[in-house]
Amino acid sequence: MSGSIRPALYSGAFWLALGTGGQKILGLGARIVLARLLFPEDFGVFAMAAFAYELAALWSGMGTSQYVVSAKDQDFNPNAAFRVNLAFAFTLALLLSLAAPVAARFFGEPDLRMYVPVLALSLPLGALGAVNGSLLLRDLRMDAVERRRFLVEALAVTLMISLAAAGAGVWALIVPVPVRNLATSIMNLRLHPWRPSRGPAAGAGNVLRYGSHILGSRLAKFLGDQLDNAAVGRVLGSGALGIYDFGYQAATMPARWVGDVANRLAFPALAHRARHPLAGGNAPAFLRISRWMVFLAGP
Repeated sequence: MSGSIRPALYSGAFWLALGTGGQKILGLGARIVLARLLFPEDFGVFAMAAFAYELAALWSGMGTSQYVVSAKDQDFNPNAAFRVNLAFAFTLALLLSLAAPVAARFFGEPDLRMYVPVLALSLPLGALGAVNGSLLLRDLRMDAVERRRFLVEALAVTLMISLAAAGAGVWALIVPVPVRNLATSIMNLRLHPWRPSRGPAAGAGNVLRYGSHILGSRLAKFLGDQLDNAAVGRVLGSGALGIYDFGYQAATMPARWVGDVANRLAFPALAHRARHPLAGGNAPAFLRISRWMVFLAGP
């Protein structure tokens, strides 16, 4: 690994571990408080709405964030990534809102007609600053990324608990999602100076071709994360799904924390190496990262 980026990676690992750990502690604390303020049915209804939202988010951006982080300098056009991302986000938000009655019938939960369109707003709100956030990762500015993530999570948790304490029910879980995405975009725009221009967006085809390779892995992750929720919610209802999802999230938190830290650091680092190739390629670094992930997450 080149000496020029080694300090950035060590600093990035520190900030990732600190930021992600802080977010997980905040999230766990929030779930404990919310468990006292909300009913299992509230968590279950939110998980149903989240299933529809995640299905749409699966297609959102078509891998533009990964493209921005990894594109070779001579092929790189952030304008193309921004426009592709924004076009997909608005289109999917509209389709998701129109599909809300379908989700309501599938789960037998009429209130999803209200909740799903609000979650759909998260897609375009998040797309507004997504390229700027990816540029921070491309530059290996992990400290800025993790400070942003922690502040946004603290805002979302505060809003969530405040709404739940005020008796908002499921809305306490729904409303913070678009607020979180909007706050993330605002902070991304403040942290990175890049702005979209009105010039030609040459390279949109490169973005879409790259995204087509990302889509398969995102689909596999979606099925692994959400298929069980769909089955439990469909067969057993919102109360059982709320208890199941709450327990699953708590039980898998340590492994997800380790995986999140490793993945968020590994991809920008390996992409940087690919743009500035060294003897031996990326294979040795990838194997070292994989061994550490297994060692830390396995127990």
